[in-house]
Order: sequence, then C-alpha cells, then structure tokens
Amino acid sequence: MNTIERTLFYDRKNPDANQFDAGVWAGDGGYRVEMNETRWWFPTSDESLYGVKWSAYFSSLGEGEDVEEPPAETLEQMELYWQIPLEPDLEEQKVMFRRILEIAKEQFYAIGIALPTDGYGIRKNNLRNVVESYPDSWLYLTPGPTDIPAWFFSED
Repeated sequence: MNTIERTLFYDRKNPDANQFDAGVWAGDGGYRVEMNETRWWFPTSDESLYGVKWSAYFSSLGEGEDVEEPPAETLEQMELYWQIPLEPDLEEQKVMFRRILEIAKEQFYAIGIALPTDGYGIRKNNLRNVVESYPDSWLYLTPGPTDIPAWFFSED
C-alpha cells in the first residue's frame, strides 16, 4: 500500500496518465440513487478507478485520445444507460437499469469491504420537528430532505 496525497493520486489516475494499479475509496449508493451514481456499476467517470480509460470512452462517446473501447459487457451497460433517458416507460427504464446491475454483478468491478458505522446528531432539547433518523449520505444531500425549514425552537 502506498498512501499518497490526493492531488498526486488524481494526476496519476487520469486516463492520459493511468499510472496506478488500484485505489481505495469510500463508496456510496442506496436510497434510490443508483441511477444517478453509476461509477460503481460501470465506468462512467474517472472516479471509476477500475476503468479510467473505459470511462473516458463513456464520457466522450467513444471519441478522444485517451479512450479505450471497453469489453462487450461493459459496452452493453453504457449503451443501456444512454438509452434509459430516451425510454418513456418507467418500468422499461427499470428493466434496463436492472440489466446494468446484473452485468456489474457478473463483472465484479468494485469490492465493497465495509459499511459505515451509524452516525449521530446533536440537537438542543427544545428544537422541534426534527426527524428521529435519516440516511446520512452526500448523495441524499443530508440533512436537506429532512425539511429543515420546518424545524423550530419551542419556548418549553
């Protein structure tokens, strides 16, 4: 393991450099955001550390200097993802995305090794209308969806 400074890591993982063998990173997902955060399911950005040149292919639609055409299975995922916004039927969109996830399961791009511990929050006793629990995720924009404008301080 060679722990390096983040900027150097980003320089080395860019598709034009591609100077790293593996990376360890915090994952995310769940809470109905899988279609928005696809980097773990197939290479969609340079954050998809297992396939930065494939992600360059995805981002550039196959055009560019530092792209590499992915294998057939990964290419199928990309083509499905490009088709999803064009599909008017929500149920068919779900079928298409499930196929993307099935391929990811078979290709095994990323390995999840641990789950985060439960988080916690601190609030004053007189702060009201605060939910008891909520998902803690930057994808969920925590704590935004808990309706913060509805929180208030009581006199008692």
